[in-house]
Amino acid sequence: MRRAGQVAIGVVVLLTVALYAGFAMCERQRYLAMIPASIETSGSIRIGGETHFRRGCGVAVFRLSERASILALRQGLTFFELARQERSNTSGYPDYEPWRETPIVERSESNAIVLGVACASLKPSLEQQIEAAAEHPGSFFTTTTGGRRKLLVSPASRLVVLAYWE
Repeated sequence: MRRAGQVAIGVVVLLTVALYAGFAMCERQRYLAMIPASIETSGSIRIGGETHFRRGCGVAVFRLSERASILALRQGLTFFELARQERSNTSGYPDYEPWRETPIVERSESNAIVLGVACASLKPSLEQQIEAAAEHPGSFFTTTTGGRRKLLVSPASRLVVLAYWE
């Protein structure tokens, strides 16, 4: 009888771990689909946020690929000219406004970067990297047409930050 209980606990733990791993993979793919295909990534760094009834905020931080980092450093804003559609977009209409170079001057409550980072419980060092990328020249950002998401790319630190406030 005792053995059956241990087996049942083991099965429950294994199922819980498998469900969490599946959720994390789907969540990563969902956020990656919101980033234009020309902005190549080489892995996720941190995904975090808060979800409430019909609302949420957070951030998905990816590592910019070395190749994309080099191209963005060389080409600057030109690199981002065509990066206005999410990977998942099949309509042909842009999801994002034209890209701009940092600093992001807007420090208001409507700034999705500030709000998303605040909801994500990031390590202080990563939060500082994101803030520095947003506040100093050399990075690039865009906003969704509705303004609820911001995408920040820092070629020098190889960060791709998708922040949202819904």
